[in-house]
Amino acid sequence: MSHTQSQTQSLFEFWYAQETPASFQLITGPSTSFYVGPDRTHYTIPKRLMYEFTEFAKPCLEGMFAEAEANAIWLPDVSPDVFRWIWKRLYQGQLKIESPEEYQEACQLLCRVHIIGERLLLDERFLRDTVQEELGTLVERAKRNAPINPFTPEIMQEVLSQSAPQQDYCSWADLSLSPILLQHLCDYEFCANMDFLKCNKCFELDKAFTAELMIYMARQLV
Repeated sequence: MSHTQSQTQSLFEFWYAQETPASFQLITGPSTSFYVGPDRTHYTIPKRLMYEFTEFAKPCLEGMFAEAEANAIWLPDVSPDVFRWIWKRLYQGQLKIESPEEYQEACQLLCRVHIIGERLLLDERFLRDTVQEELGTLVERAKRNAPINPFTPEIMQEVLSQSAPQQDYCSWADLSLSPILLQHLCDYEFCANMDFLKCNKCFELDKAFTAELMIYMARQLV
């Protein structure tokens, strides 16, 4: 299964519409293959496009690594449904989740996209300016319309176990998703409706995260 030929025309139309020849050049030239999931779903991404968004790509694909020799990267533990959004963002420059009213499902998808973006060492334009911004919009919409906490204990556990560790929770400039999770959870309406008994595994994963959240709740009770 390939995600190249079927959408080539629409992608070229998109980049032409941007009227930025330098950007259009990013989707031309040699490509590399990504084999995603246990069934090895096949994606191709132009090398120039990868080099633009991650410093890891060039040494990986042109150095003394197996990926360079095979001109391919294997991600057997990644869901193709998640990787598709990374592929779409790199090509189209945007990340808009369908059915955003399904807050918890959309939140889980965005968190997983962020985690895979971290693994690929994608830069702040992808992680902060795209995924984190979309996640913030989703959270604000959930506050207004539900209010429902989009971060389930299962999502929290995924973030705390798979996103990069964060020691200083006062620094929001870090590209880890953990402080972003903490920032959104420190909201009284969300905390007041959270079943903390279901979060034991989450709290065991990161004691500093747990301490910051408990401090926030204690202050609200004063």
